[in-house]
Amino acid sequence: MKILTNIVNSIDRETVEFLDNHIIEIEKGIIASITPQTKNTAKSKLKDFSKSVITPALIDAHTHLPQLPITGNYGYELMDWLNNYALPSEIEFENLKYAKDLSKKFFEELKRVGTATAVIYSSIHRESTNIAFEEAEKSKLRIFMGKVMMNQNCPKELCENAIQSLSESYELQKIWHKKNEKLQYVYSPRFGISTSPELMQEAAKLSRLNKTFLQTHINENKHEVELIKNTYSKTYARLYEEAKILGSKTLLAHAIHNTKEDLDILQKTKTNIIHCPDANLFLNSGQFPLRELENREIPIGLGSDVGAGTTLDMFQIMKSMIYRQDHLIPIESPFYYATKGNAKILETNGGEILEEKDAEFLKIDFKETVKRPQEILKKLIFSQDYKRELLIF
Repeated sequence: MKILTNIVNSIDRETVEFLDNHIIEIEKGIIASITPQTKNTAKSKLKDFSKSVITPALIDAHTHLPQLPITGNYGYELMDWLNNYALPSEIEFENLKYAKDLSKKFFEELKRVGTATAVIYSSIHRESTNIAFEEAEKSKLRIFMGKVMMNQNCPKELCENAIQSLSESYELQKIWHKKNEKLQYVYSPRFGISTSPELMQEAAKLSRLNKTFLQTHINENKHEVELIKNTYSKTYARLYEEAKILGSKTLLAHAIHNTKEDLDILQKTKTNIIHCPDANLFLNSGQFPLRELENREIPIGLGSDVGAGTTLDMFQIMKSMIYRQDHLIPIESPFYYATKGNAKILETNGGEILEEKDAEFLKIDFKETVKRPQEILKKLIFSQDYKRELLIF
């Protein structure tokens, strides 16, 4: 298949390119070539998207499937919000019909907003997580997902025995991890308050042994950070380092209230930080230290963090990222993190429109012709006056 179109592609955090009237040739789901249109091009053999703009499909590096129905429940900071909204929503996810219906809706919404890859927390429930994977497989999206692991300081309905938590996680991992090229299992201890160090350490062992990603949360809220300090007499990153969960295949959401020791550990271990600006704003968690992490070259990704995040739309998350900083950041920066940057962290073959990359695109139709790349990004991030369609070949 050959497509005639206009391409917007991220180069780095400060650079985006625009390729006017180029032909993308696709073979078996892979970009075989990208060439300029010439006078001799036979348009009859092309799919004509010449009035559209094509970007890489979007990537969401942190979100919670069971929390989709509770988006917009405002009025609390993190710990109270978890107890009043997030954890009750996960208790409901035990119902298998509910889990199936919600999972289907979740993946449909990802497609609607142009996200082809997402990293997802399910609930603690093995069968509901299995059903979520079944719906993920049907969706044809690239999904990284795992059941939540919690064995302390949580509602009795969600509190697991550590052995059970490990066993059920491993069973799901055996079924779903790389069942096909689009599915990966992610070990998912919730955070240091509700997951014991011993359980985290055993989850990390399984993750390393089976070469999966591991995801959790760190330093999101001042009260949370104080609880960790008072319970363990150490910083959050030190707790995680001693549990051996840090490294290049670990995804830590938030990282707002960091000590120097935390940052030194994260930098040394090359651990990935997933920035969730919309959720940070919604829960009044604080300002993400973007400049400091970038200066330290700590890998950064971008996530919606639904349901504290109010939308799965990564363009809206990009807008929140811009609004949430106290300095002006390049408009190219959030676009980079939601495409090429997230793909680099997740070691996927997407996130860019280049030869030998996966053919996963977002087709954009504006009401008027726009050909300056920065102007295109401004419209995508700050305006909803366009149509979008996810294309996966």
